Amino acid sequence: MPVPLSALVLSHGYYFVQPCTLLLRRRLQALQKYIALSCGLVLPIGGTLAHLKVDSLCHSEHISQFAPYIVFSQRMQSHYTAHPTAVVDEGCTIGEGTKIWHFSHIMPNCTIGEHCNIGQNVVISPQVVLGNNVKIQNNVSLYTGVTCEDDVFLGPSCVFTNVTNPRSAINRRDQYAKTNVGKGASVGANATIVCGHDIGKYAFIGAGAVVTKNVPNYSLVVGNPAKQLGWISEYGHRLSFDAQGEAVCPESKDVYILTNGNVSKK
Repeated sequence: MPVPLSALVLSHGYYFVQPCTLLLRRRLQALQKYIALSCGLVLPIGGTLAHLKVDSLCHSEHISQFAPYIVFSQRMQSHYTAHPTAVVDEGCTIGEGTKIWHFSHIMPNCTIGEHCNIGQNVVISPQVVLGNNVKIQNNVSLYTGVTCEDDVFLGPSCVFTNVTNPRSAINRRDQYAKTNVGKGASVGANATIVCGHDIGKYAFIGAGAVVTKNVPNYSLVVGNPAKQLGWISEYGHRLSFDAQGEAVCPESKDVYILTNGNVSKK
């Protein structure tokens, strides 16, 4: 679906799409190209107003003025779900089974994997890459330079930056620093990840932490600035290593090995 659009609800779950106030200059172009069904399908031009029944909540005379531009086609199921208030730009890639919730903005040239859950009021900027089964809670902005591997969890209102020394008067779009969040890692609510620092796989960033350096695999970090408090299993339990450098997750019973300051699963 193009950006940004507003929808008039029609009977049988149809949506008649028209540009919002800020894009009136693109009104004709958008109306000629798009109508979204409740399943989010984008359809080609064709048909007339007679093919759609106007809901009692809408005024037929208001919609009839757009009759030459209404389109229709056989109803199909989209491969992802987006709430009608979400803005999904052309040129992004979204995987099967992904859900995008209220007021979120998916920008061009970003990539979202399969079965992700994008919460309310989330912004995903161009060139951001999300793996499969990534869960993003409300009020998170992912800026260009951020990548998240499979099974990453981003808590509500956590923050990512992409420039180390921002100034309003200086354009640093060619200086975006990269941040990678490893497979299975969790970032707690209101945590801040200063750009240019990677989060290791299955690491756990405590709520409100401020990350200013790389975070090792399986590490638990908290505080401002974030400091390592210990080690954590893939199931999210603290690990206590014995004299032989081994620890067992109490839930999964998986065994972990601590060698030269690095943890791996046996």
